[in-house]
Amino acid sequence: MDDGLGREVDLMCNLSGYVEERGIQKGIEKGILQGAREGESRLAELICLLLQKGDYDGIRLAAEDENARREFYREYGLIG
Repeated sequence: MDDGLGREVDLMCNLSGYVEERGIQKGIEKGILQGAREGESRLAELICLLLQKGDYDGIRLAAEDENARREFYREYGLIG
């Protein structure tokens, strides 16, 4: 391969790698945003359920304690 063609092939390979990496990064960012929205929605649903029961202490506990919040999610069927 002559030097000009070799450089062009190298450039195309580097560009392809960049495009692939950028696509992966965008996918990760979209996944993070989707997960955040789902988490917010799950917490809002839990709060509504606890409000319906008048369980204000449960709301406070869910807000302050991650383990208790997960247990509430299980109890109310919000996670598997």
